[in-house]
Amino acid sequence: MGNECCDYENSGIAVSSDCANYQGANWFSIESEPIRGRPQVITEDAVISDEVTINAPVELVWDILLDFDAYGEWNSFCPTALNTSLELGAAVDMMVNLGDSLSNQVEYISRVEPLKCIAWAMANKPEDPVHAQRSQNLKSLDAKSCTYQTIDEFSGPGKTEMMTHFAPMVEAGFNRCAYDLKARAEQLYSSTD
Repeated sequence: MGNECCDYENSGIAVSSDCANYQGANWFSIESEPIRGRPQVITEDAVISDEVTINAPVELVWDILLDFDAYGEWNSFCPTALNTSLELGAAVDMMVNLGDSLSNQVEYISRVEPLKCIAWAMANKPEDPVHAQRSQNLKSLDAKSCTYQTIDEFSGPGKTEMMTHFAPMVEAGFNRCAYDLKARAEQLYSSTD
């Protein structure tokens, strides 16, 4: 993989289509409620979703990701996302479902690469126990299909405890989002034929 959207600047992380090129991480797999028959994939400092092939053009999938007002129509992991700008630093005020209830999460746009990547991060103040950045990555396969994958990278003194308690729930939520996005995009694309 070359210098694509899911290469993280200054982090030493590169995620390939099978996540095998995550550099500098110790891999482990957690077998708790695997999604789609697969074990969850979690590293010591990242949560990575399944890479999902979507039978719809990357342009349509990108538009769905940016239509924050419509998240409630398709996104069971993040049914509410309020955002008024794609400018770096703009807030994304979300309600996320980690399995048992909705919780509020405010993060800030940290990267926009049209048709390839949108990322947001926590405030990541020096005194925060956990720092995080989530990137949602698209890769065009051809004019009628693309892939989607998301990764949340964590750091900070509270990272290990957070990963121990929440990583499997985050990964399950990311996979729900990935498969919800696939269903939404394919349904919208099939209705245009």
